[in-house]
Amino acid sequence: MKLTLRIFLLIFFVASCGSKSTYITFESIPNGATVYVKPIDQLEYKDIGKTPLNFRADEIEKKYEGSGPIQVQYRKDGYQSKNVMITELSAVDLKVKMELMAESGLEDQRKLNWVVDSLFEVKRLVSAKRYDDAVELLKKVKAAVPQVSAVYELEGGIYFIQNKLHAALDSYTMSVRYNPKNMESIRMKEFVEKKLKGRN
Repeated sequence: MKLTLRIFLLIFFVASCGSKSTYITFESIPNGATVYVKPIDQLEYKDIGKTPLNFRADEIEKKYEGSGPIQVQYRKDGYQSKNVMITELSAVDLKVKMELMAESGLEDQRKLNWVVDSLFEVKRLVSAKRYDDAVELLKKVKAAVPQVSAVYELEGGIYFIQNKLHAALDSYTMSVRYNPKNMESIRMKEFVEKKLKGRN
């Protein structure tokens, strides 16, 4: 799946060059996008700063060490990149404003895939009796998705196997808090509570 949407705009200038300096302004919605430029005949972009930016046309040419038409790219984490081609820098003052679109949940999907993969890895570690490694991985998962009941249920099961009943009870209690309909966690919570009472 393509993570970035490349939108190419061709900006033509009809006005003739004058003796005064011309300026180019880069803006984005939202602010804080990094602007990269390169001559169209080169492969590598150069970072010229974060929006909003304002330069004299000749300053832009110095920044990317070239002249003539340039390719401009806006990048911001969590948003699709956008491109624009500028064919003439010195003709008139120019404002290039781009509205960046969010990545439509792709970051959330990547996180979800990581969580699912991690839970499968936890089960594998438990099968190999590597309980401490499994608990450490679950701590990372909890930090990423602290309200997922199944994470606490798995943690409670590991503590129960290790006979760490107080820790198991805490985990099952959290599991039930985040999913009151999790019958397995409810059953195990009650079972662990009875075992702890029997110890007293």
